Amino acid sequence: LTAKYSDENLYNAIQKAFSSKNVDPQIPLSQLSKEIVIPTVCLDCQTLKRWRMQILTNNSETPLIDAMMESTAAPTFFPSYKNRIDGGMVANDPSAVAYAISGGAKALLSFGTGYTDYDVSKGEHWGALSWICDLNPRSKASKTPLLTLLFDVQDQMPGQLCQLLMGSKYCRVNLELTQSVQLDETSKIPSLIQETESYIRHHAAEWKALCAWTEKLFS
Repeated sequence: LTAKYSDENLYNAIQKAFSSKNVDPQIPLSQLSKEIVIPTVCLDCQTLKRWRMQILTNNSETPLIDAMMESTAAPTFFPSYKNRIDGGMVANDPSAVAYAISGGAKALLSFGTGYTDYDVSKGEHWGALSWICDLNPRSKASKTPLLTLLFDVQDQMPGQLCQLLMGSKYCRVNLELTQSVQLDETSKIPSLIQETESYIRHHAAEWKALCAWTEKLFS
């Protein structure tokens, strides 16, 4: 009924990482030398009285460590931080957000964190219970169809919009994984690295074309 982890260790780890590089983790976003875009979700919007996306940019005086804590407060894993949670709930692929904040980027390269496929059952005649939870023990589809649908479409929409707006100046890289990896399964980091290296080896021509595209548009 509560978050799986305390965020104290996360805060200390971020603070230690910055300190080891002689960087002040309390530096305001407004003082950063590079442009930055960090989506978060505000749980306590007094103006609208509803949850809403809040985008942190260099116009904000929010300390960098606070922005990182807010944007990584993944529901069920960590408690909210200063009434904000993981921006991935609304912008899992932040391409469209970055495009809008930049005023229309000339080129955009987006990297995903991988995905796994699953059997998709038709839901034309499903009722409320069937959409919320798939109770069929033999089903290979998602056990939470409505949530999966919302996240799938939300994840794809920014890329589709950027493709329409930017055409060949936009590229999205997101490989299919052989196994699902939960957010806190750190033991699978080596296998994720292996899958990425395997993808590059088995898609050499595609990877070479991507590198050439990147060099041409960003060099």
